[in-house]
Amino acid sequence: MRIMRFVLGLAAAVLMASPAAAWPDRPVKLIVPFSAGGSTDVTARILAAKMSELLGQQVIVENKPGAGGTIGTEEAARATPDGYTVILQTSSSSVINVWLYQNLAYDPVASFRPVALATRLPNVLVVNPSLGVSTLPDLIARLQAEPDTYTYGSSGNGTILHLSGYLFARMAGVEIEHVPYGGAGPAMTDLLAGHIDMMVDNLPTALGHIQSGALVAIGVTTKTRSPVLPDVPTLDESGLAGYETYSWTGIFAPAGVPDDVVARIQDAALAALADPETRRKLEDLGNEVLAGDAAALDQFWREQLALWKPIVEGSGVTIE
Repeated sequence: MRIMRFVLGLAAAVLMASPAAAWPDRPVKLIVPFSAGGSTDVTARILAAKMSELLGQQVIVENKPGAGGTIGTEEAARATPDGYTVILQTSSSSVINVWLYQNLAYDPVASFRPVALATRLPNVLVVNPSLGVSTLPDLIARLQAEPDTYTYGSSGNGTILHLSGYLFARMAGVEIEHVPYGGAGPAMTDLLAGHIDMMVDNLPTALGHIQSGALVAIGVTTKTRSPVLPDVPTLDESGLAGYETYSWTGIFAPAGVPDDVVARIQDAALAALADPETRRKLEDLGNEVLAGDAAALDQFWREQLALWKPIVEGSGVTIE
């Protein structure tokens, strides 16, 4: 019996000394490769708060904006692969940039391993009320009748908002001039002022303007309607069959993080996403909670890479 207790005690000591048992013994950094205050940042902070409780260590959100998300993504790619630095990637930073940037200082696919799929966020096509249209057929008819007359804004060349607008114009068979800005905020300011005519924007940032009547919502970009705008149809159901774009978030770790540590982060993220209060906060922003494990994120990521490659290439936009 004494020998058995000794063996069990030794095994427990070895387990406690293993990386998985000790991890985390200090705060975990969650990089957001975009500015504070945006939808990705807010999502990260909601998740980080609950994950901190579950892990027993602070999950600290660190914003590393710039160059379309590549600056923060590069920092995460070069981080020590011990699980203490992870990143909340988006459709832009983990998919579109793969095909957009020609000379990245990191391998955008091989440098990371998926951890957990978090949320999906619809975009919405909005127009200035001065256009006098409120439905997709009316908008397309106006654009077809007066080609090269109207403009759409975006947060910059090659962003998902730009490519969503490009895809709309291509599928609708219309010509609209693209006006890139240095972010969605300046584009929205000019749209409200009537300096541009329309844009595709993330639902949370456009929602207040739609509700106040400052903008007209033509349609949401997902295949299903958004619960926060139940009366606004999808572009797909309004006549643009097959149209679908959206932003999404997922947690990634640098390649080389041990499986057991990835599993700990994954489990904490999924438990946070299952928490009713956390879900409510995310859904109030217009998010759909996806809550997929590492395998689900890996499959989803690869499908997204295949989906966006021809769209990016068709747009003709590249960044050196």
